[in-house]
Amino acid sequence: MSSPDAQPTPAEIEERERLAEVKSRLQRALGALDSYAREIQELKEYLWDSRGDMDHAEKVAAREQVQQSVRTGELTPFVQDG
Repeated sequence: MSSPDAQPTPAEIEERERLAEVKSRLQRALGALDSYAREIQELKEYLWDSRGDMDHAEKVAAREQVQQSVRTGELTPFVQDG
């Protein structure tokens, strides 16, 4: 790395731009995961609160919805944006 008074080299500029891009993508991925986590928590709370009024098929459907949301959230950070 160059001294504080020197102009950054093209390689340093490129590295900083890449770092900014990576940070931005990480922030978006974390935001998406946070959204999925809230959705999953809401689904679980609904399942817990409504379990007494649900028949077996409704409970299975609700659990499957939670599991699908978990799988979707697990894949979100790996989705490439073009």
